[in-house]
Amino acid sequence: MAYISYEFYNGKDVYNDGDVEQRLLEHYKNGTDIDENADDIFYLTTHIRTNILNWYPFTSDDEVLEIGSGCGTLTQMLCENCKSVYSVEGSKRRAEITYERNKNYDNLKVYAGEFGKFSIEKKFDYVILIGVFEYAKRFFDVENPSEYFLKEIRKVLKDTGKVLIAIENRYGLKYWAGANEDHLGMPFVGLSEYDKYDVQTFGVKEMTELIKKIGFTKYKFYYPFPDYKLPEVIYTDKRVPNRDELRTLPIYLYGCQSDFDIRKVYSGLIDNEQFGFFSNSYIIEFGNDKAELSDVIYAKEVSYREEEFRIVTIQKEDLTFKKVALKENAEEHLKDMQYVYKKLREEGIPIVCQNFDTEGKLDIECCKGRSVAEYIASRMESEGMEGCKAELDRLWEFYCSISDKHKFQHPIDERLRELYPDENFILKVSLLDGNASNIMVDEHQNYIFIDQEWMSDKELPAEFLMFFSILHIVNVNGIKLDILGELCRLYGITEEKQNVFLDINRAYYKKIIADKVRKRQEELNECSGKTGLDTTPVCYYDTGYGFNEEQKIYGAYSQQGEWQKVVFEFPEKVKNVRLDPALCGEKYLTFSEMLVNGKRVQYTTWNIIELQNKKLMVKKNPYIVLQYEENKIEFSINIRKMTLLEMEEYLKYTNEKNN
Repeated sequence: MAYISYEFYNGKDVYNDGDVEQRLLEHYKNGTDIDENADDIFYLTTHIRTNILNWYPFTSDDEVLEIGSGCGTLTQMLCENCKSVYSVEGSKRRAEITYERNKNYDNLKVYAGEFGKFSIEKKFDYVILIGVFEYAKRFFDVENPSEYFLKEIRKVLKDTGKVLIAIENRYGLKYWAGANEDHLGMPFVGLSEYDKYDVQTFGVKEMTELIKKIGFTKYKFYYPFPDYKLPEVIYTDKRVPNRDELRTLPIYLYGCQSDFDIRKVYSGLIDNEQFGFFSNSYIIEFGNDKAELSDVIYAKEVSYREEEFRIVTIQKEDLTFKKVALKENAEEHLKDMQYVYKKLREEGIPIVCQNFDTEGKLDIECCKGRSVAEYIASRMESEGMEGCKAELDRLWEFYCSISDKHKFQHPIDERLRELYPDENFILKVSLLDGNASNIMVDEHQNYIFIDQEWMSDKELPAEFLMFFSILHIVNVNGIKLDILGELCRLYGITEEKQNVFLDINRAYYKKIIADKVRKRQEELNECSGKTGLDTTPVCYYDTGYGFNEEQKIYGAYSQQGEWQKVVFEFPEKVKNVRLDPALCGEKYLTFSEMLVNGKRVQYTTWNIIELQNKKLMVKKNPYIVLQYEENKIEFSINIRKMTLLEMEEYLKYTNEKNN
């Protein structure tokens, strides 16, 4: 049983989130129901937050001091991996939530009180501060509160001990793009005006100079992406995002608007070796001369999986990989991965070597090179679509080489018998995730599989993998959907086959995907405020003679929450109005609702497809027409980019319609 102490609580709470904390306390104490995906609950409870350190190589001998446990989101992970955990929390209610949430752990002691205001007669292997150090000015009324905070931390650190601080980077790219400073709720203030406020974050160099001034000699930076609050990937200076990764990584601005396309800018920063300086947040690991820093250079966990499939992939400085189950019930999935590996090796299909270590973790060799998907993107940049098609031909030859030609006997879906009545290329091992992003082009220009997790004991055609390779390449490279159909036809992948493949994929992954978590992540990404719309609204006005090019006005969207708003003023009396929400169309945008002057009105859509209560702008020149006679109009439209899932749904819809 855990222990909680109020001995050092002074009756004042430095920070709290209000009523939501009381609901959380009642939930963990008395079992009252809460919706963990509700807006005010999600951040305080989601397992995604543990991604900030669930990859770190703690040991069962480590003694940890957690300063600012908050609502105990990371505390459980620390208790499961370390010898003992002391959690110090300045808010009494938050300390109680931490305790109630983790009270079954005998190695946990929770203290309600402010660190530095009472004595801890113990030294620790680790002192951990996640989203805490920036409040030094609030905690300590001294001349240099950040320096004082570090000195107090050093007093409780063993000679070999290390400090782990996660904090926003004041020079993070999202702040240059106009996102609000996270603690103050205003844009740009963190870049130059922290002297006016009682919170302060630091740039990479500023933090380095600060810890050196206190006497710490060893340090290493990690860059959680998109940020430390809800991280998906951990990068370092030795392992930054490649272009294929960058195109698919989420961007979270929490409702703020961006003044430029953040992904495009990151791409240039990476080329110029400036990723770390502009990372939105960072973890700094530091200690004294005797401290040994981690050898991890990269970590990733796919957070939207169900618990029994959640594993973290870790890359070390020697470039080898390790797969680690995050919960006991996920260890079986690692065994399944090894089974897939052995099946591929038995069939003589190239895959990088992997084996279990003595702790039940999966060790995987590094394959130097680029993924086929990234290689195709590179060829497309230098040679155009001809280069893309040439490498796709080679990919198809590879898929044929790992297949046998015969009729279906035990297909994964019975519709495949009708689609393939004759002999065709059927995979020797029915891989579900063998697309181009999981195949490397090695240093000898040979293809070799990596990271194969999923297979079926039923038969799959080689065209299945070819289709999802093409779909991935189209998605990450922003290629128009009509090109998808053209590329598929080159390999005999008809629209009917595409629909069946999409159904097979959804059915298989249904047991793996935690839908609520994935939906929440998509919402965060969609509501990031990024100007990735990359479009201009245009309004035509009809004065009685129809619409024409002489009577149109270009506008500019401004974001307010989920809405994009634009106002047009007309120089003369009008009878009808036409809005082109996306200049020239073919932007793959969608919306579900439009308001005129804050009200719902009747309107007619043209070149806009309605599907599942959404309006899809996937054709040329989509527009909206309505009767209107005033000289000023405000449109509010919840327009955004289509997700990959929505693009797949649209693809299936068009295929079924054409058939």
